[in-house]
Amino acid sequence: MADEHRWVAGCCKGNANAVPPILPTDAAITECPYKAHCVNCGGPHHADSRKCKFWDHRFDQQWINVKYAEVRQRHIDSRSHPNNLRPVA
Repeated sequence: MADEHRWVAGCCKGNANAVPPILPTDAAITECPYKAHCVNCGGPHHADSRKCKFWDHRFDQQWINVKYAEVRQRHIDSRSHPNNLRPVA
């Protein structure tokens, strides 16, 4: 997975369509220069780290479903927060 990081991770693969364009991480750099961010729990580690609480529950589908439902609800709540709503013209 670490071998593929440079090509699949948004932090290292760059974005030519961004304004200004974001260059990919230099191939000479062997380690990712950015802080790790777990896509499962949001913690400061990689998603496949044993530090992640999702690792302990990786075979507990019910626990995972509950946690993802909580994350989805927080996302919906943050999008509907009054400070995030645009005025209607």
